[in-house]
Amino acid sequence: MINRFFRHIKEGFINIFRNLAMSISSISAVTITLILVGVFIVISTNITSISDSIKSSLNIVVKIDLDITDDDIAILQEKVSTIKNVSDVEFSSKHDELEKQINLYPQQAEYYRRHQGKNNPLHNIFIVEVTDASHLSAINEQISSLNGVHTAEQGGDGVETLVNALNSMQKTGWIIVVILTLLAMYLISNTIKSSIYSQREEIGIMRNVGASNRFIRAPYLVGGIIIGILGSIIPITLAYFGYSYLYKATGGMLLSKMFVIQPIFPFVIYLSAILLAIGVGVGLVGSFISVTRFLRWKR
Repeated sequence: MINRFFRHIKEGFINIFRNLAMSISSISAVTITLILVGVFIVISTNITSISDSIKSSLNIVVKIDLDITDDDIAILQEKVSTIKNVSDVEFSSKHDELEKQINLYPQQAEYYRRHQGKNNPLHNIFIVEVTDASHLSAINEQISSLNGVHTAEQGGDGVETLVNALNSMQKTGWIIVVILTLLAMYLISNTIKSSIYSQREEIGIMRNVGASNRFIRAPYLVGGIIIGILGSIIPITLAYFGYSYLYKATGGMLLSKMFVIQPIFPFVIYLSAILLAIGVGVGLVGSFISVTRFLRWKR
């Protein structure tokens, strides 16, 4: 059994070198395909990360009526927190809000200090965090309808549009990944087909002496797997060093802390494993389809 296993591996390499030009073409096709697949996986995965980061930082600023009592504020906060898809409700007094303005605009600090105490014209507010951007407008409307709420302001359609656009880009990326994978599978299938055709007389002899289809098929399946592995070496190398460089160059974020990308580890490990699995899978399936079609016959 072990001797047969190594024999299939040996014959798989022989088949690759016997049709070296076609094998190199297939390996190149797998390499280019996996590089593009890797790029789209990086983009798609980080779109998910960015989208989740945006969703987790979404909030609605609720200004409370000036004449409402502290007890009513507590009741209102409880009502807001019970709204579906609201994850957190934080109270900030008008005095805290004025201090934020002083710290945010130090050049105008003296002006703001004149309004401290009873002269403070600001509103007490709630900072409401939501779980999903798709519910932002609906939650905003529910909060606005509550007694004691002066105004409720949120990112509006712009935030939802951004999240929806990111999700659409992610879906498009995965569709392209599937198309490229099928293309590589087709090219490998043609390579194995050429290899089988050039050895059709040998296969005929093997059949005449009683060799099973499984025995005949094995070396070609091994050859397809080898092509997939060889084609994945460069993409995996580029994925590891390329993404590491990208992460260090950007500091792990794009533009702001809201757009956080995946950390190097374990992401590059998962990405490398996915690329290797796709390479092996494409080689195996492509060769299986080709050799099975050739061996289909009636006894």
